Amino acid sequence: MKKLIAIVLALVTCLATVSCATGTGEEGTSAPDNSSTNTGESEDTGEPLELPEFNFNGKTLTFLVKGSDAGEWQTVDIYAENLKSEPVNDAVYQRNDLIQNKYNVQIAQIPLESGETAQQKVSTEVRSGTGEFQAAIASLSDTASIATQNLLYDLNSSDISHINLEKSWWDNKAAEELSVDGKLYYATGDLLTSDNDGTFIIMFNKTIMADKNLGDIYELVNNKQWTFAKMYEFEQNAIESVDGQLQYNDGIIGFAVTSNVPYSLFYGAGLSVVKKNNQDVPEYSLDIERAADAIDAAIQVMSKDVALDMEVVGNQNVVENGLKCFGEGHALFYGECLQCVTRLRTYQLDFGVIPYPMLNEAQGEYYSHMNGVGGMVSILKSVTGDNLEMTCAMIEAMAYYSKQYLTPAYYEKNLILKGLKDEESGPMVDLILQTRVYDLAYVYGWSGATGSIRGMIAGGRNNIASQSSRWSRSLKNEIQKFMNTVE
Repeated sequence: MKKLIAIVLALVTCLATVSCATGTGEEGTSAPDNSSTNTGESEDTGEPLELPEFNFNGKTLTFLVKGSDAGEWQTVDIYAENLKSEPVNDAVYQRNDLIQNKYNVQIAQIPLESGETAQQKVSTEVRSGTGEFQAAIASLSDTASIATQNLLYDLNSSDISHINLEKSWWDNKAAEELSVDGKLYYATGDLLTSDNDGTFIIMFNKTIMADKNLGDIYELVNNKQWTFAKMYEFEQNAIESVDGQLQYNDGIIGFAVTSNVPYSLFYGAGLSVVKKNNQDVPEYSLDIERAADAIDAAIQVMSKDVALDMEVVGNQNVVENGLKCFGEGHALFYGECLQCVTRLRTYQLDFGVIPYPMLNEAQGEYYSHMNGVGGMVSILKSVTGDNLEMTCAMIEAMAYYSKQYLTPAYYEKNLILKGLKDEESGPMVDLILQTRVYDLAYVYGWSGATGSIRGMIAGGRNNIASQSSRWSRSLKNEIQKFMNTVE
């Protein structure tokens, strides 16, 4: 997901007369009317699609996808039955229609049914070889689990043709950081939108920022001065208690916190539990001193004097609690996934988006976290011969044309018409998506290390030093076991 700022700004220009406050752009809005979306002309990146003039004689490429049981995480970026005057749906339809006509191929999907899991479905298909589907779209967590069962192709292997993960329509950092021993079993990029949806952001209330004279937070981000200390300062200046207590549905709190926020604070501080050596093998590499400082700083911005945990207020739905708190104007900051921008469209709220803060200005770069629910694409080992070539080539074509069709539509739907109300937030989202980090300890849950760190931050206790000595031993063993599972 690179170089999207130009696309976003172009869309903003085209849509400058549309007022989000009036509700324009709700379901039923027509597909984006711009040359990028309607003609297939992409931004000139100097990266052509390098595929032969294939004719696949009507063969079908079928994806296993997440079904309706997944709720908001149901797969929406692979197949569209018809045009619906809804940006993402119509972009998918237009992309697929172009590819199907150009390569004489069909694109289809099989949604998981109630009670089915991606792991079970892929395992059954690989072992039976029915040809029911050739590729899978599943969450990062599920796909990582499938990969350990020797069911997926290594996308870097000589078996895989036509997929070039160095191209800009693929998430190059994911391809680099999720490989192990030179092998990569899943990828993401413009082909999917759920990876964007699953990326964590901070939303801020622009009205509270103005009323409290807190200054220009975008300028802080751009000047690389947006830090944990600055966030805590803003929280302190924003809060308005009710009878001496912070409440999620009255007054103002500094930070509406949800369960995955501690991960984002930890990774935002430039930390990782494991890193890979020059042989592309993961090793335990947590900087204990920096981690201790980061955990202390994270505990502070989440402390009860300025923040509230949305899991312990309101009803049992942490996301709904957060949406209500932030959407009704009772929080300066709200930490959740990018998908919540769309869910906030029912509220009359002037808000923006920024990345998670740096530990300090010396850090110099922002880092963003994608939750395990974000989507990945993989290819089943049961696919062989001409079907494998067709699968690879068409996934590459879908990724390429998604950059022209799907990505602009996703930005229009989620960031311009239906959510964010200022053109400055578009580049912020661009920055967030470009600075994602992937910690293999988080992806595979090795030694429960990242979960323990989350617990420290959420629980307000910092015992990272004592835990580290245990992880240094157990992680080595778990990494070795994992290495034994990959070819």
